[in-house]
Formats: sequence, C-alpha cells, structure tokens
Amino acid sequence: MTEFNTTPQGIQGEEKEDVISVMEIATLFIKHWKWIFFGLLVTLAAAVLYLRYTTPVYKVSSSIVLKEEGRRGPSSTPGTLEEIAMMGSVSNVENELYILQSRSLVRSVINRLDLHTSYIVEGRIKSTDLYTQSPVIVDMAQSDLDRLRETISFEMQMQNDSSVQVRGMIAGESIDTLFNHLPAVLMTELGTISFTRRPDVEVNNRLLYVSIQHPDAVIAAYRGNLEVTQASRQATVINVALNTPYPQKGRDFINTLIETYNNEAIEDKNQEARNTQKFIEERIAIIDKELGTAEQNVEQYKKEEGLTDLQTDLQRDMQMGSVYEQQLVEVETQLNVVNSLSSYLNNPENRNKTIPSNIGIQDPTLAATTSEYNRLLLERERLSQSMTDDNPVMKRLNDQINGLRQSIDASINSVQQGLQIQRREARNQANLFGGRMSVMPTQEREFMELSREQQIKASLFLMLLQKREENALALAAYANKAKVLDEPANEGQVAPRTMIILLAALLLGLLIPMGIIYLA
Repeated sequence: MTEFNTTPQGIQGEEKEDVISVMEIATLFIKHWKWIFFGLLVTLAAAVLYLRYTTPVYKVSSSIVLKEEGRRGPSSTPGTLEEIAMMGSVSNVENELYILQSRSLVRSVINRLDLHTSYIVEGRIKSTDLYTQSPVIVDMAQSDLDRLRETISFEMQMQNDSSVQVRGMIAGESIDTLFNHLPAVLMTELGTISFTRRPDVEVNNRLLYVSIQHPDAVIAAYRGNLEVTQASRQATVINVALNTPYPQKGRDFINTLIETYNNEAIEDKNQEARNTQKFIEERIAIIDKELGTAEQNVEQYKKEEGLTDLQTDLQRDMQMGSVYEQQLVEVETQLNVVNSLSSYLNNPENRNKTIPSNIGIQDPTLAATTSEYNRLLLERERLSQSMTDDNPVMKRLNDQINGLRQSIDASINSVQQGLQIQRREARNQANLFGGRMSVMPTQEREFMELSREQQIKASLFLMLLQKREENALALAAYANKAKVLDEPANEGQVAPRTMIILLAALLLGLLIPMGIIYLA
C-alpha cells in the first residue's frame, strides 16, 4: 500500500516547487512585457475611442409632492383610524406612480412635444439631435402616425429661408424633391408629411437626417428610461427621473409629463363636476316643473274654496257669521214685535185702544202711521165726551181712524213679509259662514298638504340652485394635483461609466496578453 509523504521534508519540497513555478511565470511575463504593454495600449485606446464616440446618457430628475384631498388632522383620527388613513394615502401614492408612467400619459407627452420626430445632424465625432433647433418642423397627422408601418427616414437640407431639399427612400420609393415655398406637404404611401418653417431658428445649410417613428416605439423607449419612485414609504413625495442623451429634451419631457398629469387630473375632476352639473340641471328642470304644478295646485285650491289666507279667512268668516247672527237676532226681534202688534191690532178688545208705539218698531212708515192713529184715537176719545157718534166731526174722525187702522194693518203685513225675507237671508248667511267655519279644519288640512308639497319643492329647488353655484365655483377652482418641489435638473452623466470602462480596459489589457503568453 502506497503512503503519502507527509513529513516536513515533503511539505518543504512542495513549497519549493510552488515558488519555482511562480518565479518561472513571472520571468515569462517579464520576458514578454512588450506584448503585455501593447495589449494595455490596445484596450485602453479602444476604451478611449468608445468613450469619445459613444453618446453620453444623462439623468434628468425632478420631485413632486401630491396634494392630499380631504386629509384629516392628527387629532381628528385616533388610533387605528389614523393607520387606516395612512394606508389609504400610501395606496393612493402607489396608484399615482403607475399613472405617471402609464402608456396613455407618456403618449400625450410624446404627441405634445412631437418626440416621434428627430432631427439628427452629424458632427465630426458625435451626432446631435437638434430637437427644437431645427429650422424646419416636420410632422404628420396623428391618424397617419398611428397607421405607420415602418420608420420614415430621409435627408433634409435648407437651401434658403423658404426652400428645402428632401431626399431619401420612403416605402421603397425614391424621393428627391425641392420645396421652394414653405409650408409644404409631401404625399407618400405611408401618409402625408408636412414641412413648416420654424421662425425663431436661423437658416443654415446643414444636412439633417430626419426620422419619424411610430408613437408606440417612442413610447416604449421613453418608458424604458423613465423612473418614477416614491421618496419614502410614509411620504407623498414622488421622484421622477429620465435617462436621456439630451438633457434639454429630458427637462421638457418631465415638465410636460407633470403638466399633463395635472391637466388630466383636473380634467377628471372637471368631468365629475360636469356630470354633477348636468345632473343638477336636469333635477332643476324637473323640480321647477313640479314646483310650478304645486303652486298651480295651491292657487287652484284657493280659487275653488274661495281662500286667500286661512287665518284671515277664518277671522273674516267669524266676523261675518257674528254679523249675520246679530242681524238674525234683530230681525227675529222685529218680527216678534210686529207679530205682537198684529195680534194686538186684530184683538177686538183693543179696537178702541191706542196701539203701542214705543216698542222698537224700526219701520218709519209704520211708526208714523201708528203715532197718527193713536193721536186721532185720543182726539176722538176727548171729543166723545162732548159729541155723539152722529156728529159729522166724529164721523169724519172715525173714518180717518178706520183708514189709518187699515193702513197700519197693511203696513204690518208688509213689514212682516219684509222681515221674514230678511230673516231667511240672515239665516242663510249665518248658516253659510257657520258651515264654512265647520269645514275650515278640513280645508286647512288639505291646504297644508298642498302647501307642504309646495314648500318641499321650493326648498329643494333653492338647494339645487345653491349646489349648482357651488359646483360651478368648484369647476373653476380645481388646483393642480401635484406640486413641483424640485424643477427638472441634469444630475450628470450615467452612461457610459468612464472609470468602470477604463478599469475594465486595464484589466482586459493585462489578462488577455498574459493568458495568451501563459497558454503558449
């Protein structure tokens, strides 16, 4: 059986061999140091060229704070309710993070800034996107952009202040057109391209490479470089950052993103307010019609029942009823007096007696006739003491007395008929007003029901008018949902990483030649 050599002499031998091996390798590398140095030069030169010709990418960032709506104070939401409110706030922030980087919002920004069109000018080292410094604005209708099957690329060069030369291949068709006047349009199979002079940019004859991309491709590119994060878990502050080769374009993108976000939030609120306004207007129209009907019902009821105001009508009916009751009493009294007078006059025992005259007879003719009758009767009684009935004076006096008696009897009959008519009318009127007072509770109940409905409709109508004004004020007073804390600013270059690339080049410059030498 073979045994391993574990003696101190064996271990020392192995260490000696390792030292010799390392020294041999080091000697080998030193011997070929020129190749290693050459490798370092090549990799470092490649790194420098890469850094020189690669377009740098910068990070443009901004921060916003979301305004909390209906936020409660710390003293108003105790214990668990405070935690629930905070959880709701955090959840809302997470929702806004998704909204800020949503396709629809980014699409709106792309369309507003025309980022689907780029204007590239080639320099000695790097290409540059002129962005808003292009002397000509190239654009397509949104419908054509949405149907775009491929990227449109062509060359464009200004000839003078009003002419531009366009060359290229569009949808497999060669284009070489000179537009002598701007604005101008170019009809292609992919859509109509418009050219418009940008007045605030000076004319130059630099050759521009124009490309028009489908908005979806641009949206995907920008969303891939867009970072929207929450500053902290308990805060409503959101950081918005964009990695872009063109800082100014990044600043414009973030500013427009925040502006569009606020505008859409306000539009959502306005849409809600407009829907509320529409509902209120519809309700106002309905309630206005119902209120008019209720008022007409009250008016018609008053006309049918002869009412103006229940309390006033009640007092009036009571007063009129009392008047007719009093009148009925007076008529009954007069009628009793006249009936008694008639009985007295028709009683044979009272034929030669004076007729009572001071008994309250209100008929002036009857009272005058009775007074004259009594005077003649007393005159006859006085003359009868000295004259007989055959005396011509007595005969004439008796004739006068008989005539007055007949007149009194006729007057009594006439007064009786008149008083009976008055009694009937007074009784009817008294019964009328008495009956009206008896049905007054029923009228009051019916009137109150109609009046209550009218008041409810009127109150609801006034409330809707007030709500309409409040909603109109709210429609014009909505504030931005997000407030900018830090304006978009360039935080510096994020790619390529110069030090990392140089260190990687240095490492590769050492490892590659050393590996080749060692293997050889």
